[in-house]
Amino acid sequence: MSDLQSAPHGFIAKTRAKIPATLTLFGAGAGIATGVALTYFGNVISGYPIKPPLDTYLWHASLFGILGALVGPPLVWNAMRRVPLWRAVVEPAAAALFGAVAAMVISPALFIPFVVTGGLGAVWRLNRVYREPDAFDLEPAMLESAPEGSS
Repeated sequence: MSDLQSAPHGFIAKTRAKIPATLTLFGAGAGIATGVALTYFGNVISGYPIKPPLDTYLWHASLFGILGALVGPPLVWNAMRRVPLWRAVVEPAAAALFGAVAAMVISPALFIPFVVTGGLGAVWRLNRVYREPDAFDLEPAMLESAPEGSS
């Protein structure tokens, strides 16, 4: 086997090895950004007069970063395989953030259900928009293009 024939396989293997690490890094980054944003918006919406200390921001960033690194890759790989990576990272994080802000405005007791519903709702929507076409979606077009007398 020549070097030219083995090069594409080696390239594909190296690229596939980088996918989990990339998804983990993007999941952690989205989690860190969400943790910092939730800390800021939680302080603003609650009307607390004292700015949160840096250790609070670091705690929330690390907590949500770890959560994003653990939950992000399997979720993106299984539910959103056909979704562009930037949308798979940004939209669920933004929807979860919106759910958190809505929960803080309505009732802090709804925080967890609103965050989970927002994030999973965005995942469901992206999965529906970027799903693989079904064979049943092609049947009407195939029937219309069939020559006359063939059915």
